[in-house]
Amino acid sequence: MWVSGEPLSLADLAGIAVLDRLHERAYKLENDYMCIWLPSLSTAAYNIEETLSLNDVDPTEVILKYTAKQEEERRSRARQDEQTRNRSRSRRRNRENERPKTSERPVNENRAAPLRGIPQAADAEEYIRYRKCLYVKSIKEIKDQMIQLLSAPAMEHLLSLITHIYRRKREMNEMGIFTLQTMLLTEYTSEFLMNSSNFQKNFRSLIGVPCVDHRIGPTILRSCLTEATRLTKLSLERVCTDSLLKLVGTVATNIVYLNINNSLVTDQGLLDLVGVKVDSSGTRQRLPRSCKQISNDTEKIVKNLSPRWSKIPGVGAVNLIHFEALNLKEMDWCLNVVYSSRESQKVPLDAGFVALLTFLPKLKVFKTEKGGRAVLSYVQGRKRQSVEPLKLEVLLETHPNQVILDCLAQYCPNIREFRVDWDDYTSHNSGREDWIPLLASFPNLTHLRTSYIDYKTTHLKDTLPVIGHNLVTIHIQEICSFHYSLTKQIKESCPNLVKFCLLMTTNTLLGSMSEIQVEKDVDFSREMSLASKNQFSKLKELHLIGPLGSDFVRYTVLGCNNLKKLTLGIEWPDPTFCNVMPNSRKDLLGREFFDEVRAVNSLSELEEIHLFAQFRRGSAQLDEAFAFYVGTEFKQLKHFGTFKYWNIVNSANIIKRIRQINKHITFDEDPLDSSELCKCSKLMGLFKDDKLVRDCSWLPVKPRSFSLMDQVTQILVGPGILLDDDDDEDNLNNSDQESVNASDDEDFGEIPLIAGFDPNCVIQ
Repeated sequence: MWVSGEPLSLADLAGIAVLDRLHERAYKLENDYMCIWLPSLSTAAYNIEETLSLNDVDPTEVILKYTAKQEEERRSRARQDEQTRNRSRSRRRNRENERPKTSERPVNENRAAPLRGIPQAADAEEYIRYRKCLYVKSIKEIKDQMIQLLSAPAMEHLLSLITHIYRRKREMNEMGIFTLQTMLLTEYTSEFLMNSSNFQKNFRSLIGVPCVDHRIGPTILRSCLTEATRLTKLSLERVCTDSLLKLVGTVATNIVYLNINNSLVTDQGLLDLVGVKVDSSGTRQRLPRSCKQISNDTEKIVKNLSPRWSKIPGVGAVNLIHFEALNLKEMDWCLNVVYSSRESQKVPLDAGFVALLTFLPKLKVFKTEKGGRAVLSYVQGRKRQSVEPLKLEVLLETHPNQVILDCLAQYCPNIREFRVDWDDYTSHNSGREDWIPLLASFPNLTHLRTSYIDYKTTHLKDTLPVIGHNLVTIHIQEICSFHYSLTKQIKESCPNLVKFCLLMTTNTLLGSMSEIQVEKDVDFSREMSLASKNQFSKLKELHLIGPLGSDFVRYTVLGCNNLKKLTLGIEWPDPTFCNVMPNSRKDLLGREFFDEVRAVNSLSELEEIHLFAQFRRGSAQLDEAFAFYVGTEFKQLKHFGTFKYWNIVNSANIIKRIRQINKHITFDEDPLDSSELCKCSKLMGLFKDDKLVRDCSWLPVKPRSFSLMDQVTQILVGPGILLDDDDDEDNLNNSDQESVNASDDEDFGEIPLIAGFDPNCVIQ
């Protein structure tokens, strides 16, 4: 029985039982090959295994030939042994009666020691090919058995279960999961999410290895994708290669969703995905110059010239709607020695991304760091042709400018979500906010998300009155400078806002010695008396992280009577890194903080809540009493988040107490009661119900770990904790502490130290 509340369905229970048996077989296959056999190979044999291709090879035929050869060699050795024994028997015939008879030692051929490495007198390449084919053939045999026993919907349910149990964000490195997923990938599969990290090293590009397609991981995945003709959604994040994309473009032509983030795909793979080839028949062959050194390297397909592509009939994922390709590690155009392809100010006219825009007429979601630049190159490369507007609705661009926004407004009129992840502070610094006024040219814009843009100018505040009535989501993160007036403008100009995220975090705070600047240019006490209670009336999600006091949160939640999800990461860094300090105990996240907030909004409709403070000062009042108060006070609460950043030693006790009152509530940690679980099922203990859509793993928080920089910072500038008012006399010379203890009437109490805590944040 599942501990968090409702029991699992009969289909889930039966599916987990089947997966347990399959996982045992998958674990044995994967462990024998990856952990026993591969490490035993010599360097030369290992290089052969890395580069040996199984393309156009029938594994069954290879196995039959090798086993037949082994059987013939065994029979030949047996005949030779028989002849040798006959000759020896005739010589010893006269002495058999004189010697005492000894029993012959039995030979148990069925319990031979497992082979490690290459057997003696065996051809290395032949044996390695046999072992790789045996792995692929074993997966195929188990898959065929499952197809005969189970229906297509049952196989689909098993695959969805194992994908849910070992989802990517859990960063599972469980042996056997990759093999198990490929066992369930059949010709009837419609959705496949590759989420095992155990085989990722088989997809990494290594120095000295020209290609990764012949390793065992890509080989198995390619053999399984060959039959997946009904795929509609596919995620090959961190494992995709050019050859796999070519296979997808040939086999899965009905695919509508594709994720190849963090993979080794190049422009050639993108061209193969849409089913086009570079046509050089119409170009005049250039004569070699005697003064120019001729290169023997293969000709690059990206030359930043007008594209000459020809479509291959019947090939290409032309139905693709959603495409994600972030951080493609092998994408290199070599157009500029200063900037990489990720930071290049322009996309080549004949790049693979331009081919996607050209040959995918249904494409609506285009997520890559160069989305806007790709659209601009698409338009510039078709100057002599009529350019029809694209159907793009979701677009990502890391370095937008006025030229890109003008182009998008003209040729992408349907854009409803625009995401800007300005992920560095070293290049393209000019015009970081100059593009914001041009957002008024997008009449359908409803979602806006930005990173590393501090909004130090008034561009956004001046543009919100024009676009705010259409906005449904505003997501602002990775900022180090913030004005209260921006929130005031958002609240007044966005009456239909449903989700608001303000995440003042950075993953280079201590390393760059940056300072978080909060400008309190608005008196919220006065604004609350003037603000309309209808503002933010449609808001359902509110996520706030940063040095924000109770007055800011009070003003923000005023009127949010339908709020369902709330995140409060009230951080108070050391004065060295932040210009604001808490004014009183009420600004430290805890019971008093919540009493202040609930004075203007009861938050009675909350279903999901996340509370934490990564810095030591802010976690003073996050204790068991406050956790029990939150878990029992809000009657509609379904998910509580995590206690990782609380002053709680044993979270299992408080979770048990809360569940005595609200038995259906879930937590990110969710300690399982082993007495209530089926001890014979391993996967049952990992099943997390529907917590996947409710946990806070997406929040920009870093797991608690030791940080040398954090410890050194405390030595240099102090621990940054609030002291009791009784200690003020001992700290008269400390200006920072005087600013912290400015009010003699407030008693902050003793704030415990949390050893080994890293306050840095990492955006996931």
